[in-house]
Amino acid sequence: MLLDKVRELAAVDSGAEFVVLTPRRPITIAMVLGGETRTATQVALWRAQRTARRMQAAGVRAVSWRLGTFDPLQAIEEEVPYGEFKGVIISTLRPGLSSWLHLDLPSRVKARWSELEVIHVVTPSPFYLAQNDDKAQASRSQPGQDMGERGRGRVPRGKIR
Repeated sequence: MLLDKVRELAAVDSGAEFVVLTPRRPITIAMVLGGETRTATQVALWRAQRTARRMQAAGVRAVSWRLGTFDPLQAIEEEVPYGEFKGVIISTLRPGLSSWLHLDLPSRVKARWSELEVIHVVTPSPFYLAQNDDKAQASRSQPGQDMGERGRGRVPRGKIR
């Protein structure tokens, strides 16, 4: 959903440049139980770099990526004064799952920086994406084919699904 939105914005403004800001969100117990072994900074770094690479692969200019504090409003607060931003895209999980929507982050950002366009996109949860990846992998597998760690239901160490 985020890539669709940045492609749309880049199509309207061919000179559009994007900065990826990723807060260092705490590691949850669900992540640990799922096999996560990285620190919050390592996960944020991975997310920021992956997002920037995906944007660049989609033909969108991601000029930099940055890590922010765990509080997304504070992370934006620390970034806005140092750039000439026209807007902020906030990518969250769906209502009910998103802690950022529970905090009403899009409205709070708009109230704080009324001059910025605030765009909110909802992105499927990693759990939902992992389920779809598993279904796609299973449909591509031939009977008797070794599916490795995924086929036995274990998550390789250091990877988020």
